[in-house]
Amino acid sequence: MPQLPLAVLVVGATCSGKSEAGRFLSHRGFRWIEPSKYLVQHVPLGMPVLERLNAVDRFFRDHGADYVAKKMLAEILQDPSFPVVVTGCRQPIERDILNGPFHTVVVGLHSSTRTRYERSKRRTRGDAAIDFPSFVRASAWEYALGLGRLIFESDEVIENEVSLTDLHFRLQELSDQLWKFSS
Repeated sequence: MPQLPLAVLVVGATCSGKSEAGRFLSHRGFRWIEPSKYLVQHVPLGMPVLERLNAVDRFFRDHGADYVAKKMLAEILQDPSFPVVVTGCRQPIERDILNGPFHTVVVGLHSSTRTRYERSKRRTRGDAAIDFPSFVRASAWEYALGLGRLIFESDEVIENEVSLTDLHFRLQELSDQLWKFSS
């Protein structure tokens, strides 16, 4: 029986290190896909964060909860170079849609709310400049989408509280294990 192509989903709340993980794994031969780009085409990043979250809610109601998942799958299937790393999934449907045609490995990144908030203050994006209570509410919204379930059910959880060097070390170990699986 042929082996399914590998799709690694890196999930985590805002500023947990998903983009850093995607960048790191892309330098190790994984094709990196960031599915939030499909949403940004319809709901821009520049608006205040709580207003943007309401706009995202409306978008999913109007276009379906699986909109991003379907776009992501179509992009992955266009280019058969594997393995692929997908960062930024927040809904179980985004994992579930990949489970059929791929061997899907979910990696949860976890950082405390305070650590993530401090990281967010260093971002230059317009939606990043919010106060701590708003950041907590935005985090709760992400978890309510299903992110908490994705992290809870992930195959591997990486705690990202310390340093970039520590995160890279953990990602290197993970990358080595995944390459053994995919070859």
